[in-house]
Amino acid sequence: MKGKLKKIAVLLGDLVVLHASLMLTLIIRYGSDNFTALWFKHWPSFIIIFLIWILVFYIYNLYNLILAADKLKFNQLALNAILSSALLSVAFFYLNPATQITPKTNLALFIILSIALFILWRKFFNILLQNYLPKNNLLLIAKRDKVQSLVNYIQNKQHLGFHAA
Repeated sequence: MKGKLKKIAVLLGDLVVLHASLMLTLIIRYGSDNFTALWFKHWPSFIIIFLIWILVFYIYNLYNLILAADKLKFNQLALNAILSSALLSVAFFYLNPATQITPKTNLALFIILSIALFILWRKFFNILLQNYLPKNNLLLIAKRDKVQSLVNYIQNKQHLGFHAA
């Protein structure tokens, strides 16, 4: 899987997470009765929220696959991105008089579910990249200390799709 395809897969997964979060929010809040009507009532406003979240994720560099391997830095950026997205979502609903819903509880549930599903999705994707996708073998020719540092780097970032030994 090439780099751009991996990024597209992450983006599509993030969109699925956002849609699933809205779906679960509506089911938890209202039950499954009349789900279709509730979906079409909420989805037009939430599609704007989804776009805001994706844009914020992009700004925070969450689609950088090399950064995703640095768990501490990625988690810090993801937390900041999610908090920023949540604040922008609140601002959107409370400053936009055109919206036909008042999602106080819905928005809180959506944010909580989005965080949980986002974390699970990204962990799953990293495990998938590290364990199941084929690796390209690399032949490294350099001084021993340089080769060893490159091998260590590649082994610590297995999701990049390379194998060096």
